[in-house]
Amino acid sequence: MGLGADHRSSRGRANRSDHARVGGGVVLAPTLGEMVHGADHQDPAPTAWDFAFRDQGPFFIRARLRNGERTGGEFGARSFASGYPDTQDIFLERAWHLDAEGRFMSPSPASKGMLVARSDVEVIEFLKATQAELKGNGQST
Repeated sequence: MGLGADHRSSRGRANRSDHARVGGGVVLAPTLGEMVHGADHQDPAPTAWDFAFRDQGPFFIRARLRNGERTGGEFGARSFASGYPDTQDIFLERAWHLDAEGRFMSPSPASKGMLVARSDVEVIEFLKATQAELKGNGQST
């Protein structure tokens, strides 16, 4: 008597065929999403990472790296975030200069983009951006 096979969809989410065998019968075990959102809710994002980048933008991303440094840039139409099951990383279409407190000061003039590897990051913040900021005409906090 033990847990049934881990049936995962092609995107890695557990589907409704997850079950536990008890004696001769089968008991369906609800997924975490079903427990939180109800049995009819199926979130298409298999991870929080995928959810964070779904249907958003443009916005700023500020990251605190494992070495303590802060970095950031613009996530817009020419940016990309990898999704499950690939290694998590982000391509920001434009790097920005941050001050000592981590505030966005100005876009890096020569920036052609910036790659941020999830393995180098402790915390990622997603910040709203105005059109003026995205054109490099203002400051963001």
